[in-house]
Amino acid sequence: KNLTFNSIMSQINTINKSTKKEQDGLLKAATQFLDPNTRKAAVYILGGLSIGTLLYKAYQALPSPHVSIPTCPNMHPLLGHVPFFQSNYANLHDALFELVKPYPICAIKLPGYHQIYLNTPELCEWVFTTEFNKFWKGPGQNDKFCDLFGKYGQAIFVSDDKHWRFHRKIGSRMFSVRNLRDYMYSCCQNT
Repeated sequence: KNLTFNSIMSQINTINKSTKKEQDGLLKAATQFLDPNTRKAAVYILGGLSIGTLLYKAYQALPSPHVSIPTCPNMHPLLGHVPFFQSNYANLHDALFELVKPYPICAIKLPGYHQIYLNTPELCEWVFTTEFNKFWKGPGQNDKFCDLFGKYGQAIFVSDDKHWRFHRKIGSRMFSVRNLRDYMYSCCQNT
């Protein structure tokens, strides 16, 4: 098509007029928002949404019993089992043993997660051999172990599945009966 200067200018003017109409609409919307009654309503709505969101997040953070595993008694309604750990800090292992002893499996609620305790050999065998692939350490546990052992790749303490089996195969050689008898027995005797 042949475009003349006049036809191009008329198209630009048409675009400018539609843009001007859109700008006028935005200006009207902004001036309506500046109306004191509308502004008050908007503040109430935003405040209500903010408070509702905070209440929902606070409700989600409340400690609740584990879905399928019995939770140990004396769980604080807001802090979970944290007060138990604080009050028994001096003899934590003995107190923890007394708390979980009556149950074959139980959960303790700490901020953000449950600690699961297995108290029978059958459950330990079920978790560590029969259904091992269903129990993952996950990224949260990996981060904690990396802080403890350093970031040396996927070692036995921070790995799952194939990586774990590989490192277990390598590490199991040092725990043979001969090595335990020859090296570790004398080490334990001397300490």
